[in-house]
Amino acid sequence: PAGALAQDALTVEIAKKATLVAEGQAVLVTVTVTCPAGSEVLEAFIYVVQDERSSPFVGLPVTCDGTAQTITVSVPASDIPFHAGNARVSGYVLLTSGASISPTARIKIRA
Repeated sequence: PAGALAQDALTVEIAKKATLVAEGQAVLVTVTVTCPAGSEVLEAFIYVVQDERSSPFVGLPVTCDGTAQTITVSVPASDIPFHAGNARVSGYVLLTSGASISPTARIKIRA
């Protein structure tokens, strides 16, 4: 059945809008992660690139239970603050099974 396939999939969706906080010192990014029940996460992180500057990697606290988990994380700016406008979020999730995904999305940062 199609439902069984969906539960076995590793998926990551990045929200298209993020929120500027702390006068640009960070951006709140929302990510929805689904991974198979019983799977273990080896690595899970995202980062934001704006004006060709990359933020530090921020870990995603993911528990694999077969359901979609929506997580909002605060991604700090590196040396120059973020500003309202376009940016890109990239990430990586790796399970102990070897399954992995490297999502990227263009986002709009709002003040």
